[in-house]
Amino acid sequence: MEDYRKTKNLIYLCQKFPSPTRGDGKRILQHLEMFSEWFNITLVTFTEPEKELDLKLVKQFTGNILILRGSHKYKKAKDAIRRKDILATIKLLPDILWSILRGIPPEVDYYVNTSEIGQLKKKFSGEDVDLLFVNVSRVAEVGKEIRANLKILDYTDAISLNLNTECKVEKNLLWKVGYCLESILMNQYEHNVIKYYDKAVFISKRDAQYALGSNINSKVSIIPNYIKEISLLPKLGKDIIFLGRMDYPPNVDGVIWFSKKIMPVLREKCEDNIKFYIVGASPLEAVKKLHNGKDIIVTGYVKDIDKYFKKAAVSVAPIRFGAGIQNKVLESLARGIPIVATPIVAEPFPFDLPTAANPEEFVKLVCQLHKKYAGGPGDSSLAKLVWNYYKKEVVRKKWISILLKKSLRD
Repeated sequence: MEDYRKTKNLIYLCQKFPSPTRGDGKRILQHLEMFSEWFNITLVTFTEPEKELDLKLVKQFTGNILILRGSHKYKKAKDAIRRKDILATIKLLPDILWSILRGIPPEVDYYVNTSEIGQLKKKFSGEDVDLLFVNVSRVAEVGKEIRANLKILDYTDAISLNLNTECKVEKNLLWKVGYCLESILMNQYEHNVIKYYDKAVFISKRDAQYALGSNINSKVSIIPNYIKEISLLPKLGKDIIFLGRMDYPPNVDGVIWFSKKIMPVLREKCEDNIKFYIVGASPLEAVKKLHNGKDIIVTGYVKDIDKYFKKAAVSVAPIRFGAGIQNKVLESLARGIPIVATPIVAEPFPFDLPTAANPEEFVKLVCQLHKKYAGGPGDSSLAKLVWNYYKKEVVRKKWISILLKKSLRD
């Protein structure tokens, strides 16, 4: 690819400050790493870095960072909904209804701050913006207001699919109605906002089909995250591992469900001293309560994740709602660790995975794989599946095919 560094600039607009401890943060960091080879980047985001390390990582690729505030009242609404605080949510209903009446889902309106959008337009109005890259549709409304020679919207996941599956598993009627309504509104928004962008990108075909339906056209590309080179484990452990950030609702729901519905039966039918390691940063109180120090271990943030992968004979992904491609699956397979996943996790992958839709199926498959793999070598055939589709060079070529658009070469 041509070296654009001296003449081409890119505005990268994203929801959260990138962090390697989150799946979405990893995707952004991968973009910044690749795109900084070709462009001068200005990063525009709505949150402060969680850690000094996050800022240092980003500064490897750009020193131009602009942090916006977003709409404070919608942050309150989002926090209240996540906590399932009925009283706080009721107080914020007028603001939520106002966003709906304007045809903007609350998921999106959270980031619409009129004064800051005005400042953003003013800041870049005198510049020739070669490429505007918007990461996730939640901030697409802001991106609509910025002029550029080429505008790319990286939906990543179909947020409406995430909300729809959350609606299906939610038992409380009030929250169920809220998730279902938000899913419908978000799906309509995802379907319509593409017309303001020259290109659209999704992490999987399933997400693209759900968000756009019949609106899929030549604008749309499927580009996943890449996986860095990982060594095949020469010997697997004897336990079960789940990997993921533990303040993310689908992960929280998944490990609680697995711990309460599946682990007791696994101990009885598979192996009585088998352990379940829940590995991930920021565990909520509900997750911490699962830790008993015996057969369920909640680690919190760990610096050396390989230490826990080496303990595993089987990895599990008991996610019951969500969207996109789970990095935890790729990281396990790349090490030769077999995985059992729910259908919603397995569906987006271009290869077959052992799937379990209920506790009985999980017990059966985990026991089978545990018997086959525990204490033995990592499975190289699993690792090959990952490298065929998710190696850095494979993903990089897909981005080049978009970024080499003629308007950028002129």
